[in-house]
Amino acid sequence: MSAMLLNGPGAEPWTIAELKAYLRVTHDDDDTVIAALIAAARSQIEAMTRRALLTQSWRLVLDRWPPDGRIRCRIGPLRAVSAARLFDAAGNASAIDTGRFVIDAAADVIAAPALPAPGRAGAGVELDIGLGYWCVL
Repeated sequence: MSAMLLNGPGAEPWTIAELKAYLRVTHDDDDTVIAALIAAARSQIEAMTRRALLTQSWRLVLDRWPPDGRIRCRIGPLRAVSAARLFDAAGNASAIDTGRFVIDAAADVIAAPALPAPGRAGAGVELDIGLGYWCVL
């Protein structure tokens, strides 16, 4: 299973002004560097903990459904399945009703009971999911 980031957070958990106040920086010369450091720190924390600090959209790509019907996400916390597609042998996608999926947010697992097998051997299933703890306004 591979995962691709579709939409990252709309903002970072800290503003440049908040970090400048903490660092006691009074000039604007380093704003670009400070913004990059904030994004890098968030990304590093997310990579190390496998937890999305802010709401994000990801696409999971699977060759086939797991035998037990449970898709274990490598990053969390899992919030929702927003779209699902199944590909036939010709590569045509058909939508799957997201209401068929059961979300176990505590375990970051998507239950996919009794779904049809994809028609192509590789990347036959795509799930768009929402992850993250909170939304920055």
